[in-house]
Amino acid sequence: FRGEIEQVPPMYSALKKDGVPLYKLARKGEEIERKPRKVVISTLDVLDFNPPEATLVVRCSKGTYIRVLGEDIGEALGCGAHLKSLRRTAVGDLRISESVTLADFEAMSEEERLKVLLLPDRLLSTLVRIDLDEAQTERFSHGGKVFVDESGPEEKVRVYGIRPDGERFLMGVGRLESNQELIPERLCAFAAE
Repeated sequence: FRGEIEQVPPMYSALKKDGVPLYKLARKGEEIERKPRKVVISTLDVLDFNPPEATLVVRCSKGTYIRVLGEDIGEALGCGAHLKSLRRTAVGDLRISESVTLADFEAMSEEERLKVLLLPDRLLSTLVRIDLDEAQTERFSHGGKVFVDESGPEEKVRVYGIRPDGERFLMGVGRLESNQELIPERLCAFAAE
């Protein structure tokens, strides 16, 4: 189960069939055929084994269904399996060890809170960065596509604009097409100054 594997997405998922999420069809008792999807399991280690329970750590690509992985492992073992619990410990380069509980956050002073809050672009740090010039910044901020020097294999990128004073700021996420066209997908909203 390590490396590139194929998984059949579960009916209880947000994937859509004809615009309807599968989980809504599943709630009606409907089941449709789902095609296997390729995912990558880069880490799959047993942390603890106390029959009949095992504790595993998994590092995987986006789109991996961990509950399905558990069921598939049980099927391969010939005994069946399901998840008793699931805990996400990382997303991208964010780690749960860096987190603060809501209760601890509420108990902090404003100064302490500012020290533990991460900038929004930290969530996007795994995406390629594209910097726009002033004209591109204006057009992109209004939802217009722009042409850039970079080209990619039609990938999602984080986009930074430039203010008149030269300061760079996160504008949002765009899709970089192979023809060097950058299309806005999600833009940040800013309060009027």
